Amino acid sequence: MFLLYSGVYATLAPAIGWLGDKTKWYRGFLILGFTGFGIGYLMLGPAPFLTFLPQRKVWFVCISLPICGLGGGFSFVPIMPDLVRSARANRMPDNSSTYAVLSSIFGCMFYLGATIGPSIAGIFSENLGFQWATSIAGFICFGQALLLSAFTMFEPALRIDDANSGLAEEEKRPILVSS
Repeated sequence: MFLLYSGVYATLAPAIGWLGDKTKWYRGFLILGFTGFGIGYLMLGPAPFLTFLPQRKVWFVCISLPICGLGGGFSFVPIMPDLVRSARANRMPDNSSTYAVLSSIFGCMFYLGATIGPSIAGIFSENLGFQWATSIAGFICFGQALLLSAFTMFEPALRIDDANSGLAEEEKRPILVSS
């Protein structure tokens, strides 16, 4: 049964990657993925405040796990292309050093979450119960979707334009010039 999550993710990830490359709508996919994760986690518990959802039913878990897998596909696959596009938009060079830095940041954050996440989830589950622990995870996912939406809307205003940066020409030159 728990292969439902990884099976849906593994099956749909190539299609999501292909669709993301075709549409270049990476941020939208990320927001959709975090929202899907949030819905899946609220269903997985199920959330104690959603009293209309069936309680302790295996078939309902079999529905919520593929929703989490779909959310995972939409939230994990487009991260690297979005990081690369953001780096290019902020004038980072398009070379292997930039890709190495971005890959390192992604790997570091992914494995930091994979290390810390189960410990925090265990603490929440032990102290609050499984239903509230999955609800909190769902709220965190909804929060990520909301933050990413806000950042996407305000990103053009946050970007520093060379013409409007207020820096003198000598301040823009690199300190060390490679020969």
